[in-house]
Amino acid sequence: MSHLNFCHLKIVKTLLKSLSVNTQLSRLHLKTDKLTFAAYLLFVDNVSAITSLQIGRFKSETTIIDSISLNSDLIGQLDQSIDFIKKNLMLAYIITGKPEREERYDYPMEAIREIVVNMVVHPCPAFSRISAWI
Repeated sequence: MSHLNFCHLKIVKTLLKSLSVNTQLSRLHLKTDKLTFAAYLLFVDNVSAITSLQIGRFKSETTIIDSISLNSDLIGQLDQSIDFIKKNLMLAYIITGKPEREERYDYPMEAIREIVVNMVVHPCPAFSRISAWI
């Protein structure tokens, strides 16, 4: 999948603002004669077993230190998952001599984001209803 740069994204957003919601959904292949399953996953606004996600921080295989249950749309799940992981990662404050300190997590946030996106968007069939581990 190709990535849009910032200028292209601004142009696409501007074009989409001028179109009706039905046209926007159709152009994004989220609607034919009815909304697609992808649209449901992106825009569900209530609890759904299909979109549920549970994340936990384990001390051992049987001891859970912290956990969260998410039952929202995919974008919300991604944001909340990354927030939960950030909350449970060690954070170092680097003093560089600049007015603001630098914050550095144990792992690069870009890598964490990629792992979470892949787990939510491309779940492993071997896990099916079993949790995946990060």
